[in-house]
Amino acid sequence: RLVCDILKVHNVTTLDLGWADMNYPLNYRTNIINTNCSGNINIFRGDSRSKQADDYLSGRKYKLIFIDGDHSYEGAYADTQLAKKHAAPGAIIFYHDHLYIKDITDLCEDLKKDPELEFVKSYEGSKETQKGICAFRYIPNPIGEKTSIIIPTFNHLDDCLVPCIKR
Repeated sequence: RLVCDILKVHNVTTLDLGWADMNYPLNYRTNIINTNCSGNINIFRGDSRSKQADDYLSGRKYKLIFIDGDHSYEGAYADTQLAKKHAAPGAIIFYHDHLYIKDITDLCEDLKKDPELEFVKSYEGSKETQKGICAFRYIPNPIGEKTSIIIPTFNHLDDCLVPCIKR
């Protein structure tokens, strides 16, 4: 809700096994409605690790992704791979409960070594809710895009390449 209040959110997409909707239907639906998005709310009910989830997300790129899945290392890692596949360059990926659940703590520490993810910040909850949120920025192709250059003539080869060489 906080993010939706600060940012101008157009569309919201959620992947959910249906657990929250079945067990807390009023809260779940109220939270989704309260996102104040100006566009569509898209709900996929199913496993985020399924081909159907990947297909559901295809053709879209997301600028903000919030991972709060099954809380296992493997599940959150799989959600990370799905998120990176559908993230826009520079997207922010949040991980919920990273201070509360060891698997998520470990994953966030490991993700700090991922060359496509730049650690942004760790946010701690209040004393009562010490679950925390960890934020990363998605940077595809961190080494940089492949670049083609034109070299006008052979005798200017040194002039063209010397500035490209780090010393």
